[in-house]
Amino acid sequence: MSFVEKDVIKDPKNLEELAQKTGRKATPTLIIGEEVIVGYEPAQIEKALKNAGII
Repeated sequence: MSFVEKDVIKDPKNLEELAQKTGRKATPTLIIGEEVIVGYEPAQIEKALKNAGII
């Protein structure tokens, strides 16, 4: 599985990009397919991975 990690502390542009895509400035944020998951939510992460055909 490929992924992109963006550090919002080291590069403030990443924080602005996050806010534009999600409407929030919260971490951790995962974007899986079209689904946005804020916080550590294992059940939502698993569901999003299944919906995206990753698992």
